[in-house]
Amino acid sequence: MLQVLGSFAEFSSDMLSEHVKKGLKERAVQGLITDSLPFGYRSCWTKEHGERKRICDPEHSGGIHQVPEEAEVVKEIYRRYSAGDVSTGALASWLNEQGFRTRNTKKLCDGAGNLYEGPRLFTAHAVGDLLKNKFFVGYVKYKGTNYQGLHDAIASTDLFDNVQDVLRKNNGHSRTFSYSSPRQYLLQGIVRCAYCLMPMWAQTYNNGRRYYREHRASRTHGLCPAAGGSISCDIADDQVSKLVGAIELEPLWMEEVMAILSVEDQVEDTASRRKRVGGKLQRLGKAYVDGVYQEGDYLREKRRLELELESLVVPEVNAAEDAGKLLQDLPRLWEQSSMTERRSLLLAMLEAVYVDHKENNAVVAIQPQPAFRAVFQVVTTRPDSGVILIKEPPDPSQRALHPCSWWRRGRVELYHKHGLGVLIMTAAVKRRKLFAGHC
Repeated sequence: MLQVLGSFAEFSSDMLSEHVKKGLKERAVQGLITDSLPFGYRSCWTKEHGERKRICDPEHSGGIHQVPEEAEVVKEIYRRYSAGDVSTGALASWLNEQGFRTRNTKKLCDGAGNLYEGPRLFTAHAVGDLLKNKFFVGYVKYKGTNYQGLHDAIASTDLFDNVQDVLRKNNGHSRTFSYSSPRQYLLQGIVRCAYCLMPMWAQTYNNGRRYYREHRASRTHGLCPAAGGSISCDIADDQVSKLVGAIELEPLWMEEVMAILSVEDQVEDTASRRKRVGGKLQRLGKAYVDGVYQEGDYLREKRRLELELESLVVPEVNAAEDAGKLLQDLPRLWEQSSMTERRSLLLAMLEAVYVDHKENNAVVAIQPQPAFRAVFQVVTTRPDSGVILIKEPPDPSQRALHPCSWWRRGRVELYHKHGLGVLIMTAAVKRRKLFAGHC
C-alpha cells in the first residue's frame, strides 16, 4: 500500500511539474516575465499580508515599469561599453561608487563564510550579465528561447548589437590561452586575502613575474581595504615552504591530540569492543571448521561481525592519526616532491592560506583542514627554522598597549577564536615588528 501511495504521489508531482512548465512557457509566449526582474525594472504589484496589491495606476505594459534612475544608468553603461574603451570591472567600480547595488535574491557567502541575502556590490561578472541580457531590448527568455516581451525596452537593438560585438572582441582568447593552463601556482585555490578573507587570483605578467592578486571588481560582499593589492608568488610560496620544512611533532603527539579531542574513554571502549568482535570472528571460524555451523549460516554471521568491526572506529581520531603521520614525514616528502605534488599536499592539509599584501607582504595565517586541526594545535617548529607558530590570539587586555596589525583588523582573529587557524610569524618579521613597537 505504501508503494502504491508513493507511486501516486510521484505521478502527481510529475504532472504538477509539467503544468508549471506549460504555464511558464505560456507566460513567456505572451511576453510576460518568468523570472526575477533585472536591475532597472520594478513590478507594478506588491504583496501585503499575503495579498497582491497593485502599486501602479494604471498598470504598465507587462505588469512592470522602469526605475528612471536605474534605467538611465543601464543606458549609460551600454553607451560606455559600446565605445570600446572601458572594461566591465571599471563599470562595476563606477556603479558601486554611485551607490547602486544588484538585485540579489539569493543567500550568498561573505568573506567569513556567513550566509545572507539582499543587495550586493556590482562585480565585473554582474556587469557582463547586464550587457548580455536581452531583457533590456524588450525580450523575455524561457528555457534558452527569447520571446518578444510586453515591457518597455531600455536600450535600442543597434546599441545592444554593438555591445555584443565589443564583448566578443574583448573575450577573444590570445594564442597562449589554454583551458588547461600549463602554468602552476603552489597556493592556487587556497590563497586568501587577510583583509576581506576572499580568494585571490594567480596571475603571470608578460615579464614573467607571478603574483597573487586581490581583484577589486570581483567582490560582492563589500569593499576590501586592500583592494587591487598583490603579493609575489615567490614570496608567499617560499614562506609556506619554510613553514612545511620547519614542522615537527613531539614523541607523545597522539596523546595530546586525543586529549584535545576529549575522546580517550571512547577510544578505549572502541578498542575493547573491537577486540571482543575479533575474538568472536576467530571462534566462529573454528566452529565452522568443527562442523557446528552450516556454510550459509556461517557466511551470514561472519558478514555481520565484519560489518560490526568496520563500524567500530572513531573517525576524528583515525583522521587525526593519519594527519599526524603525514606531518611526521612531511619535510622529507616536500623536498622530494614536484610543484604539482606539493600543491596536492597543501590542498590535503589546508583550507586556506591568508596573506597580508598591504602592510607586511607576507603569509600571516593558515586554516587547516578539519582532520588536521587538532594535530596543528600540537605541532611545533624547529628552533633554528626562523618560523614561529602562534596558536592563540594576543591577550585582549594587552592589545591597546601592543597593537599587532594582524589582529587589530579582527579578520584573521575570527578563525583563531574558533580554534581553526594558526598564525605564522618568521623570526625576521618578529624582530622588525618588536623593534618598531607594533607587536
